[in-house]
Amino acid sequence: MSWDDACPAYAVALSAHAALCHELDAEREQRLAQHWSCIRGASRLEWRQAAKLVADGCSALTRLDPLAMRR
Repeated sequence: MSWDDACPAYAVALSAHAALCHELDAEREQRLAQHWSCIRGASRLEWRQAAKLVADGCSALTRLDPLAMRR
């Protein structure tokens, strides 16, 4: 997997984490899946591949920012 493919998924994770401050729930993930074709940019990843990167990115950001849950 190239960075050009993964980068949009990590950008979505960063945005989702900033807005939600917790892991994605099923409803929010479904909305992201519906819009992935518009927000994926040049990424060749299908949503099922990107979803794992988004979830992993949100989890990592939560671990790096322990105060996120208190905002």
